Amino acid sequence: MTYEEFKSQYPIRLNRQQEEAVRQTEGPVLLLAVPGSGKTTVLVTRLGYMLYCKGVRPERILTVTYTVAATRDMKARFTSFFGEEYADKLTFRTINGLCAVVIQHYARQKGTDAFALLDDERQIKSVIRDLLARTGTAFPSDQQVSDARTHITYCKNMMLSESEIHAHKVDGMDFPRVYFEYQDYLRRSRQMDYDDQMVFTHRIFRQYPDILAYFQRRWPYLCVDEAQDTSKIQHAILRPLGGAGRHTVRVRPVPGRPHSSFQRTGRDARPRTTGPAHSDRRRPAVPGGRTGSTGRTRPTAHSCLREPHHTVPA
Repeated sequence: MTYEEFKSQYPIRLNRQQEEAVRQTEGPVLLLAVPGSGKTTVLVTRLGYMLYCKGVRPERILTVTYTVAATRDMKARFTSFFGEEYADKLTFRTINGLCAVVIQHYARQKGTDAFALLDDERQIKSVIRDLLARTGTAFPSDQQVSDARTHITYCKNMMLSESEIHAHKVDGMDFPRVYFEYQDYLRRSRQMDYDDQMVFTHRIFRQYPDILAYFQRRWPYLCVDEAQDTSKIQHAILRPLGGAGRHTVRVRPVPGRPHSSFQRTGRDARPRTTGPAHSDRRRPAVPGGRTGSTGRTRPTAHSCLREPHHTVPA
């Protein structure tokens, strides 16, 4: 199917910049879009273009976004545009959904059972409250429990080393003891939290190149929505999946007026880091690529990803 036939057959209306973004399917691409500029429409249309015009099989495309609701919305949007023929064959995942697939594959390959996912936040905070009390925080408040939980997430998302965690200070508690005893509790009970899912997946990709290669072959086309929400550990997971020479698109909203310009750049994104917060997010830089409203080239620094001290569950 030609692009002109594609446009006439499906009810999609795009401007020139959006069409350019849709038709760029080979190699790494970063799309910069202001709110209201049709980001999701472009992403979904690009999927249809890859399927109907470029002949890419739907099973070879992975689309990653950051909430379950967003994955459902994107699939529903695709179905409304193109019908159900390919909707169930495309893969829409959150980053943790992707990690769950990787860990289950690892467990099957190694003949072991994956750790159970501890996803009950009340239970997690109950464990942390007990640990705070045992490590010297008398009658820990809800705020102290929340602070400890936030900083545990921060340490894992920032891939801090064991020595860096020992040096990590939080007012009103012996945070390093709380952190390591929390991790010991998870190991003894053969459980992992959502942040551990990402830590373990990163370790699997680093230690088992055959498993990484399997997922690279399985999904040679990678689409990352909301790239500004990529944390350091998430970036370390997604980067090898969409490494050099692979077909990767990352979409990042930028400040601006609604219905303003939609820009494509020719390079991948890397994260910058911020301070601790439970919803901590690193906004990516674009090394060596075009960015900003003018499209000028500007250099950016290459970040260094450190090795986490956690082990892969077995």
